[in-house]
Formats: sequence, C-alpha cells, structure tokens
Amino acid sequence: MAATDRKRQRVASDDTGPSKRSAKTPVGDDAANAAVVDAELASINDLLQEEETSQKQTWQIGKRVKKLLETHEHLATAKQLDAYFLWGTALARLASLNEDPTLADAAADKFQQMLQLSEDGEEDADAALGPVGFSLWGSTLLIVATETQSRAVLDESLAKFQRAVEVDGGTTFETRFQFAKALKEGGDLVAFLEEDERAKKQYYNRALEVCKELEEIYKAESQKQETGENETEESEEDDDRVTAEDFAEAKLLEAVLQGLLEDSSSVDEFHRTLALYQEAIGEYFNAVNVVFEG
Repeated sequence: MAATDRKRQRVASDDTGPSKRSAKTPVGDDAANAAVVDAELASINDLLQEEETSQKQTWQIGKRVKKLLETHEHLATAKQLDAYFLWGTALARLASLNEDPTLADAAADKFQQMLQLSEDGEEDADAALGPVGFSLWGSTLLIVATETQSRAVLDESLAKFQRAVEVDGGTTFETRFQFAKALKEGGDLVAFLEEDERAKKQYYNRALEVCKELEEIYKAESQKQETGENETEESEEDDDRVTAEDFAEAKLLEAVLQGLLEDSSSVDEFHRTLALYQEAIGEYFNAVNVVFEG
C-alpha cells in the first residue's frame, strides 16, 4: 500500500474532527462566538491533515488551542474535547516522529484531560477519544515506557491500544495491527528488563494471536471485495480498505514474532518461521504487481 505511512499517521480525519461533535445551535452573540470557535478548530484540523506536522506547526497549534480555551472561558465541553484532541494529536505525531518522551508525556496529558472532561462516564470518553485517540494515547505512553523502562507504564499503554480495538468494534484491521505492533514492542522492552523468558513470551504470544485475527479480517474483506459487497463504500472509506500490502506487513510481523518464540534447536519451527517470511514476501510482491498493473 503506497500510502501506508500516511494512513497510519491519519489522526484527525473528518470523522473525528470538530464538525462531528457539534453542540446545540446557539443564538445571537453566542452563535457568533461559536462560529469563531468552529472556524479555529477547523483551521487547526486542516493543519493536521498534512502528511507531517513540523515542530513549529505543533507549537503554533498548542498556542492556538491554549488561547482558544483561555479566550472562551465557558466553551462547551464538546468543543473543549475537540480542542484537546487536536492538541494531543499534534504532540503525539511529533513525539512519534522524534521518539521524544517529553512530547509524548505532554500528549498523554492532553488525552488524560479529555478523559477528565468526559463527565458522563466511559461511553462519553469513548466517543470523545475514539479508536484514533486511544491508539495515539497508547503510542505516547509506549514512548514514555521505553524511556523510563517502566513495566507499569507499558501495561497502561497496551490497555489504551486494547481499548482502541474495543471502541472500534474489534473488526478494523488498522487498529488491531497497531495493537499487535505495540505488543511486540512491549515484549522487546520486557525482554530487556527481565530475565524470565516467560514474561516476554506473554506479550509475543498475545501479539501472535492478534496477527492471526488480522488474517481473518483480511480474508473477510477480500471476500467482500470479490463479491462487490463494498463497492459503494470504497470511494468514501478508501483509507479503511485492507490491501494486500497491509496483509503482507501483518504476515511479516507474524514471522518476526514466530522467530522470537521459536525453539532455536527445532528444525520444524525454523521451517515454519521461514514459510511465514516467504508468504509475507509473496504477498508484498503481489501487492506491488497490483499497483503496477493498475
């Protein structure tokens, strides 16, 4: 998939932007103020549609959100949630780009503030953050966990990725793939922190389970595409389509995990891992051929 990286960085899409969390229609001066707020949030959201956000742009977004919150003291909770989501998104993107734990911690703080603002409970928080927000929160905590070498922060990070999968309904390829990668990174960190082999294997085995779930999702999506069931949705949800390249990446991750778990003295396990690598390479070249033929 040529746009894989862009897809994985897609964080403030039209589905999660300000327009989807509109408050009750105000009147008079309130209507004018609301229009100003909506315009500013939409402008910030537009910045986040770019493939990358520079450090300067990230700081500008932070200043603009802070000014917005300070200027409009009685801003509706829905708009505050939008503002913190955009701010956290900008920080999380830059933190991931630079593997910066300070920025990651700041981003996690914005998502935590969103949770605190969601006074109506778990459902309100789920709606405010969505799978994108929870995945971003998990990715920032993973950076912090790696820097601080904290098992507790790692498990908190993975809990956010798990929540993203649950909020997403459990059937979206991309959300689960992010979870699988996070579990693999978690296993790598635990392998560094602890001598007990069983500890890291818990993470690797869970990641392997998710990879197998990804294969089921891919097969189901492929069957839909073959029968033309989702032709009407393709133009509107192209970013959510599961491609052969997506599946190749998942198979490659599965091969890596199998290699980490295999008994180095077992010939059968070596051949099983090798077969996974060959399958991943085959899927990748199939995807490349489809692109060129198209």
